[in-house]
Amino acid sequence: MVKLCCVVHCQNSSKGSRDERVTIHRFPKQNLDVQRRWLENSREYMKTNVKLENYGVCSLHFTPGDYIRPLSNVLHWYAVPTIFQGNFLVPEYA
Repeated sequence: MVKLCCVVHCQNSSKGSRDERVTIHRFPKQNLDVQRRWLENSREYMKTNVKLENYGVCSLHFTPGDYIRPLSNVLHWYAVPTIFQGNFLVPEYA
């Protein structure tokens, strides 16, 4: 199943995005406290009628410090999306 970014005006999906470095992160299922924080942070910016099983949050809404290693697509267990305004530009990697 294709996952879509739940953030309004963000068109990224697991099937394709403007940049192959962009990934979709599923809403946490194991840690309900972190899931609640994801929802609280993104609620104001979410598309309407979002079903969590069909949507996630793309990597453009996380800071580099949210990842275990630079250029990794693995988030720290406590990472929460915090970037919601602006052009959602892909960061330049060294």
